Amino acid sequence: MENANVIGKKDRILICGLAYIILMTNSFLIVYANASENFQQSRFKAPVQPPHTQYSIQVRVNASNNRLEGREKILIHNHSLLPLKRIIIDWPYLSSEKIEIFSQDERLKSLAQGENGLSNSQILIELPRVIESEESIMLEVRFSSPLQLGKINKLTRWFPRLWWGRNTSDDFEVKIDVPEKYVIATSGIFDKARNHYSAKGVREFGIVLMRDLEILKACSGETEIYCYYEKAAGKCAELIHQTAIDAIKFYRDWLGFYPHKILHIIPGGLSHPAGGYPIATAIVGIHGQERMNEKPESHWQFITAHEIGHQYWMEHVLEAPDTFWLMIGLGVYADRAFMLAKGYGDRHERDMIQRYISGTRDMLDTRMNRLAEEREKVDFDYNNIVNHGKGFGVISALACVMGKNEFESAYRRCLKEFRDRPLGVVDFQHVCEDESGEKLDWFFDQWVRTSRFLSYEITSHETSSKNGEYVTTAKVRRLGTLSMPVPVTAFFQDNSRQCLYTDRFLDECSLVFMSKAPLKEIKLDAKDELPLIIPPPVHETAQLKKDIRNLQWTGQGDKALQIYTNNKDIDLEDTGLLFKLGMCLYDGEHYKESLQIFRKCADFSRENKSNSLFCHLTWQGHVLDLLNRRDEALKCYEEALRHCGSRTVRHDQYRMRTNRDWIEQRLKEPFQRD
Repeated sequence: MENANVIGKKDRILICGLAYIILMTNSFLIVYANASENFQQSRFKAPVQPPHTQYSIQVRVNASNNRLEGREKILIHNHSLLPLKRIIIDWPYLSSEKIEIFSQDERLKSLAQGENGLSNSQILIELPRVIESEESIMLEVRFSSPLQLGKINKLTRWFPRLWWGRNTSDDFEVKIDVPEKYVIATSGIFDKARNHYSAKGVREFGIVLMRDLEILKACSGETEIYCYYEKAAGKCAELIHQTAIDAIKFYRDWLGFYPHKILHIIPGGLSHPAGGYPIATAIVGIHGQERMNEKPESHWQFITAHEIGHQYWMEHVLEAPDTFWLMIGLGVYADRAFMLAKGYGDRHERDMIQRYISGTRDMLDTRMNRLAEEREKVDFDYNNIVNHGKGFGVISALACVMGKNEFESAYRRCLKEFRDRPLGVVDFQHVCEDESGEKLDWFFDQWVRTSRFLSYEITSHETSSKNGEYVTTAKVRRLGTLSMPVPVTAFFQDNSRQCLYTDRFLDECSLVFMSKAPLKEIKLDAKDELPLIIPPPVHETAQLKKDIRNLQWTGQGDKALQIYTNNKDIDLEDTGLLFKLGMCLYDGEHYKESLQIFRKCADFSRENKSNSLFCHLTWQGHVLDLLNRRDEALKCYEEALRHCGSRTVRHDQYRMRTNRDWIEQRLKEPFQRD
C-alpha cells in the first residue's frame, strides 16, 4: 500500500504538471490567435472581388467662388470573404484640399496620405470596427474643390471614391445644383420624382456642364442619345448623331444588348479632327467637328462607332492592369464589324494596323507585357503604334486563326461573364481556348510577349489539268520572325474560291487546290485581316533608325559620326531621325557632316511641304556661320524667314528657341556657339 501511495502522489504531480502545460499552451494559442487576427486586421487588403459600393452624392456648383462643394454617403457592403478594417480613398485634390470622413458622427483619422506607396491622391483610413463578410458600413464624406467654369466643363474623378487597386463598377445617385444657364450631361438617367441622376454598374460617373450649345435628341431602342454641338458643326453633328443611332442598333442586334440607357456625345476639345475618347461611362467626346470637311464622312462614322465600342470594352467589361491594348483591340473589332456591315469600308481600322507595321519597320520594341518602369522609358508613340495598331492587329489575327464563329462566341462570352469585372489577358486566352478547343499559348506568347513580326509570301504556283479537273499547287514561305497559320485563297474562273491555311511549324509549305475551273488568281490574306509586313523590314535601314533613336541628344557626337560614316549610301526618308542625327553631329562639332544632314532634311521638307523646313534651313545657316561661310548662311536665313510664320522649335539642351525673332537676329549677326 505504501508503494502504491507513493506512485499515486507522483502521478498527481505529473497530472498537475501536464494540466499546467496544457493550460499555458491553450493560453498561448489564444494569445497567438488573437495576435494573428489583429495582424490580419491591421493592414490594408484588397479583396479579389471588391465590396459592392453605393454612392449617394449631393454636389453644388458654387459659381460665386468657383468651387465644387459636395457631400456623399458611401455604403460599403462586404461581399468578399475578407474582413475589412482599413480602406483607401482616392481623390485628385487631396494634396491641396481637405476632406472630412465620418462614420456614425465619428470623424475618421488618416493613417497615411500620399506616402509609403500611396499616390498623392490617396489616403489610408482605419474604420471604427471590422467589417466582416456580408456586413455593411456607411461613411459620410464632405469635400470641396476648385472649379474653373467655361463653356464646356468635363468633371471626372470629381468625388472621393474607394480604391481597391483595380477598376470597379459601382452604383450612383447624384443630385446636382448648378446655375440655370448650364445644361447637364451625366453617366446616369435623370429621375424626375427624386430629382437626381441614377446609374448602376458604372466605372466612372462623369458630369459635363455646357452652355450655348445646340442639342440633337433621339433614341435607339431603350438608349437615349444626346449630341451637343456648336452651330458651325451642325452638319457633322447630324452625321455623328445618325451614326450613333445606327451603331447602337447594329451592336444590339449583333451582340444581343447595349450596356447603357443613355449616351452623350460632346465636342472633344481639340479644334482639328483627331479622333475621340471616352470621357466617362456613357459620355464620349469627338474632336474637330467644326472642320468636318478635312476628313471623309467615313472618318466620322468610324470614330463614332469606335467610341461607342468603348462602352462595351472598358465601361461594361472593365480594363485590367496592363490590358489597355486588349480593350482597344476588342473595341476596334466591333467598329470594323459595323463599318463593313454598312458598306463604309475598313480603311480606318487598316490605318491603325499600318501604324504598327511602320513601327515594326523602324525596329521598335512592340512588346505588350512591359513592366511599369519599362513603359516609362518608351520614347515613341506607344499608344497609337502598340495599343491601337498592334492591339487590333492581334485581335484580328486571332479571329482569323480561330475562325469567325468561334471567335465571336468567345467575344460574346467575355461580354457576359466579365460584366462589371476586369478582363485580363489570361482570362481572355482561357475563354478563347475553351471556344476553339485549341491551346493558344503559341499565339499569345509570340504576339504579346515579343516583338516578332508576321511576314509570309507566295513564292510560286502551278496549275495542271487532267480529266476535266484542275490541280493548283501554291508554295508559301515564311519571311518574318513570327510563325502563324495564314490563309491562302485561290479564286477560280467560275467565281468559286477555296481557302487553305499554312502550318505554323513549316517555314515553307505547299498547298494543293482541286477545282473544276481554271485558276484566276491566288492571294495571301485575301480578306486583309492580318498585320502582314510585306516585304519584311530591310535590316540595314531598320538598324540605322534604331541606332539614331538610341543616340542621346548631347555628348555622343563621335558615335553619331560613326553612324553617319557607316551609312552614307542608305536613304533614310525620316526627317525626324535625320534631324536628330544632324543635331548630334553638330553637338560633337562635326560641322561639315551635320551640314550634309540638314541639307537632306531641307530637301525632304520641301518635297513634302513640311512645316519644319524653316528649322532645317536655320540650322544650315548656323553651321555655315560656324564654317565662316557667311554669304551662304544669309541665303539660308532669308529662305527660312519666308517659311517660318509664327512657329517655334525648342532646343532645350542649348536653351534655344528657333523662331522668327531668332532668324531675324541671325540676319544681323552671325550665329556663335556658347
